[in-house]
Amino acid sequence: MTGSGGEFAGKSSGSADFVFADVLAFQLYYRLFQQARDSRWEKRALEQLKSLSRSQSFRADSSHRNPNSDEALDFIRTLSHIMIARCKTL
Repeated sequence: MTGSGGEFAGKSSGSADFVFADVLAFQLYYRLFQQARDSRWEKRALEQLKSLSRSQSFRADSSHRNPNSDEALDFIRTLSHIMIARCKTL
């Protein structure tokens, strides 16, 4: 180790070259061996989600002055596991 840090400058650029080569190698491996399988999985998962949303025709909507009211709590308890809530009060 020197006070000027000259030794580390050379190692830094070599390390960056190695990381870049590693990234390129992984991208090549992924495209050759994994991408097709991942694409098939993504299409299957998307179709499953689409079919699930088509079968769920239930849509609940509610508006309350106080999001902490008993009516709001009862409404939330009647919903399924997914909910989007927008509230002006934080």
